[in-house]
Amino acid sequence: MNNYNLSDVTIVTVSYNSSKLLKPMLASIPNETPVVIVDNASSDKEALPYLGKHPMTNIVYNKSNTGFGAACNIGANLSKTEFILFLNPDCRLKTDTIEKLLSAATKYPEMVAANPLFENSRGKLSFKRKSSLIDSKFWVQKSPPAKDCLVPILSGAAFFVIAKKFREIGGFDEKIFLFFEDDDLSLRLSNASGPLMLIHNVRVEHEGGASSNFSPKSEKIKNWNWGFSWVYTRKKHSRPFAKTLPAFQTLLKLLSPFVILSRRRRLKYIFRLCGILTAIKTL
Repeated sequence: MNNYNLSDVTIVTVSYNSSKLLKPMLASIPNETPVVIVDNASSDKEALPYLGKHPMTNIVYNKSNTGFGAACNIGANLSKTEFILFLNPDCRLKTDTIEKLLSAATKYPEMVAANPLFENSRGKLSFKRKSSLIDSKFWVQKSPPAKDCLVPILSGAAFFVIAKKFREIGGFDEKIFLFFEDDDLSLRLSNASGPLMLIHNVRVEHEGGASSNFSPKSEKIKNWNWGFSWVYTRKKHSRPFAKTLPAFQTLLKLLSPFVILSRRRRLKYIFRLCGILTAIKTL
């Protein structure tokens, strides 16, 4: 039986104007656990060295925004541990999060990657249970499971993975700039290496959607990439109506009175549709 230590996991996180979020996240990481922060050309990158005194932090400054998956790969390449935990800046670990993930790796030696349950500020638990890249018959029930279980898909917000298996499949697909990269990675890992699991007694605090500061420009970038990546990943994984379904569903959203009456929502789906149409034309 393996006796893993807290130093057997490297935390890899990607920062994009996320310095305010990173400070509490870094404070939640045990001192023994190495950390790699990959900054994607943020406007607040000067603040990163002063966020805390974690003794094993390595900061990489990209000259341009390479995208989430590419930045994760840079961080993973610097890791020398058996496991990697990709962690969003808006997450905070519990005192026993890493310990319990390592215990699960010992208990389930066939496990390739895993998620904890995510807990918001109100104590509500959630997990990733479905994806447009898999048939709905494989989706998991809505309520958090009462025991550890196999799952078809994992969230990238706290993605615990065997480093060797991650590298064997080439890591994150760097053609995906943003969104659906965790869905794609999950499917490639499970197809090539083994099962994905949800560990029911592990918690990570996560509010979601807060990894970078809001701005109209960033919202445009996010939603265009959402649309483009949606089509790209559906086509890559041979989903039916890979191009037409995203376009049809997004048009329906745009025609909804709930969206029409809100400028912010209108722009959201217009940007998504632009990304979808670009993918239809170019892929």
